[in-house]
Amino acid sequence: MKKSIVIGIVIIILAAAGGFMAWQKNWLPWNDDEKNTVILREDLPPAPAGYKTIDEDPTIAAEIPPDVAVKYQEGFEELVKTIEEHPDSFGAWFNLGSVKNVFGDYKGAEEAWLYATEISPLQARSLMNLADLYRYKLKDYQKTEWAYISAIERGDASVDPISLYYEFASFYRNSYTGKKELAISIIEQGLAIDTEDNSDLLALAGMWAWEDGNFEKAAGFYEQYLVLNPDQVEAKKDLERIRKREPLPQ
Repeated sequence: MKKSIVIGIVIIILAAAGGFMAWQKNWLPWNDDEKNTVILREDLPPAPAGYKTIDEDPTIAAEIPPDVAVKYQEGFEELVKTIEEHPDSFGAWFNLGSVKNVFGDYKGAEEAWLYATEISPLQARSLMNLADLYRYKLKDYQKTEWAYISAIERGDASVDPISLYYEFASFYRNSYTGKKELAISIIEQGLAIDTEDNSDLLALAGMWAWEDGNFEKAAGFYEQYLVLNPDQVEAKKDLERIRKREPLPQ
């Protein structure tokens, strides 16, 4: 009971902090949800050497309110205990990386999420966190690309495919600009997946095609968007501008 209370507090704190990374809520190894969605390896690899400590960045740690930092530390200690008792707990490794990330221990976060990825080879949630870490914190775009591609290859139903393709395409468009031309093709791959509503992908692809001066492709995306959102007046106006071959307003 104590363990559940402490981790529950940490989850609330993480949510209040603004969603820096995905957090695995159902992390206990005997949780039914985890049994249904996470397939673990039977032969566990050696754990990362420094997983029991946080190699914090003093500058980043100083920005965390003291009372919040204490709660993080308490949660971290509980996660370490859980891993000692249940080293195959995907959720514990996943959340351990999240806490390390908060304190600026990016190497430790990477190691924890890579370990979670290794022991649970069918899930993609840890890969999404790694992509975010590589893209925004470590600025390692080759590793970012690997993480996104690996996440797509796993086909994890617990990961929202719209968000996955949206983030991957945005990465090419706005960060890894040497491969900027691949962004719209990534969106098109996402559009090929059977989802309830791909409006966000259509809107993004339409805007990018318009920005690039590809009016035919932009019109196609906008037309598909309006089929799903027929009452969007501004989208209708944009489509008229595109058909007139007017540039994207700045």
